[in-house]
Amino acid sequence: RAGARAGVGAGAAHVDEFVERVVNSNMGHASGRAVERAGFATQKEAREALQQFGRGIEERGVIPGNAIRDPAHADRWIVPGFGNNGAVVYQVGGGGKITLKTVLEWRPPGGG
Repeated sequence: RAGARAGVGAGAAHVDEFVERVVNSNMGHASGRAVERAGFATQKEAREALQQFGRGIEERGVIPGNAIRDPAHADRWIVPGFGNNGAVVYQVGGGGKITLKTVLEWRPPGGG
């Protein structure tokens, strides 16, 4: 996609890096965490919301600009704005692929 940077292998993502597809192989785990941490009533509801969230990233073709690097894992991005105070964690792979890892309770950097 025009304007987006090409990756240089796993973990090399930039916020504006090209994303071709989102892999949801950890959906069972992530949907459970979304119920616990992002205000969803059921795993089914959380699963549908996670799929829609990932589709939005695929459609835009880039990691959202509000994402931050995961300080514990250099190859992961934390994307806030999911559910009720939730954030989705994606691991960057090669070839424009990001993989769903988990859902966190969003606490902005600096404790805000």
